[in-house]
Amino acid sequence: MDAMPAVHEVLPRVGASLGAAIEGVATAWPSYNAPSPVLPELNVLQGGATRWIELFNRGAAAYDFTVKADQSWVTLSAAAGRVTDATVRLEIGVDWAKAPAGRSEAVITINGGSAGRWAVRSPAHRPTEEMRGFVEVDRHIAIDAPHVDRFVSRG
Repeated sequence: MDAMPAVHEVLPRVGASLGAAIEGVATAWPSYNAPSPVLPELNVLQGGATRWIELFNRGAAAYDFTVKADQSWVTLSAAAGRVTDATVRLEIGVDWAKAPAGRSEAVITINGGSAGRWAVRSPAHRPTEEMRGFVEVDRHIAIDAPHVDRFVSRG
């Protein structure tokens, strides 16, 4: 017997409700049992690379937000804005001239007023030792052609 499955209507929350997603993670925040949000690491070897945070609204009303970092070496694409029914993407970067040597971490806090408040950690790495060989950055290794040892074809 063919039967249609149960259908449910999902309604937005009353008022405004801050929602956030970060690069590289399938989870959205706030969520029950969600891990603590951490952006992928930024490395000086990536040059001017950035990471993103996407803000969205789980409620029916728009909200204004402000963004602050607890470290002066963090760069933000916006310090404030408004989330309506569309998403807002924030780019997080590092001013490497101001960043400390070694591994460090900043906390970026987004305050949406009555819509909620949310924070994410942003790790950064400016190596202190000299780099030799082929260095992995952001899960990638680039080896130039003259240094290839062998080629293995997949079939």
